[in-house]
Amino acid sequence: MKQELRGSISILAALAVLVLLASALELPVPNADVLDSVRFHIAAACLAFPVVLYLLGARWRAVLALGFILACVAQGAYVIHAQQRARDTLGPAIAGDGFSIMNFNVLSTSDRGTEIADYMISQAPDIAVILETPGIESALDRLKTTFPYRIGCENSRTCDLSLFSRTPFVNAQMHLLGQMKRQRLISARTVIDGRTVTIVALHLSKPYFDRMSIGELWQVTRLLRQIEGPVLLSGDFNSAAWSRNLRRFVARNELAPPPRYPSTWPVRLGELGVPIDNMFTRGALRIDEIGAMPSNFASNHRGLLAHATFTTAPDMTSN
Repeated sequence: MKQELRGSISILAALAVLVLLASALELPVPNADVLDSVRFHIAAACLAFPVVLYLLGARWRAVLALGFILACVAQGAYVIHAQQRARDTLGPAIAGDGFSIMNFNVLSTSDRGTEIADYMISQAPDIAVILETPGIESALDRLKTTFPYRIGCENSRTCDLSLFSRTPFVNAQMHLLGQMKRQRLISARTVIDGRTVTIVALHLSKPYFDRMSIGELWQVTRLLRQIEGPVLLSGDFNSAAWSRNLRRFVARNELAPPPRYPSTWPVRLGELGVPIDNMFTRGALRIDEIGAMPSNFASNHRGLLAHATFTTAPDMTSN
């Protein structure tokens, strides 16, 4: 009986390790970005296998399984470290206060729109990226006092993404994103702290919807290549920053990540969740602080609050 149990656990452990290896080696598997996004959660769950194998007397199998799991975790940590090294190319901050940003998927069916609007007004960020805006649509008029400039959610039937600002927009555009032509991509220039910055707001499709998100990322790439000067990209990417397609997108557009990736989904896991909402910068701009909002206001996402500062020109000689 013990041998049969040991054999069964060994098979399960081998299958679990294969799943982790598929992520670490970027094997062509279905829903790869979903797998990559939760790879650390899978690894944490897999740690039970070597413990059970060791207790059942299969010590070498336990050591082997543990070695593979830790190797996959280390490889994932290296990916994050390599991504974070992009911040090393950013020059020192220049004089000025920079600006604050809110990024929040409020949930389109939210019944707490008034509370969310109250919180936005109390925080008064310079820029607010709001996803699934119908959740606060009833409060849009009241928000004009704090955020006199807005693009998005002009039509309730097609409303999703909106961008709020306390400073005037220049050349603000709503771009129809992807095959579905949804109002989920915005670009707008504004002047904050005496400097021009382009805000790009994005609500990416879920990665398991027929690979639509890959085409959408290429559309965003084409948009970013048309933009000069500092850029802030903020939104709901529906994948972690270290997932393979998002990682390639960040690299080819020379984007710099924030100093850490606060988890935003699912909310019940708190800081142990997956950071599928995020912000990136390009050019002479960096995110110095970022964290999750203290309340999710019954949304299925945690919101983000961040602060960005302008820098000198990026040092392209840094490794």
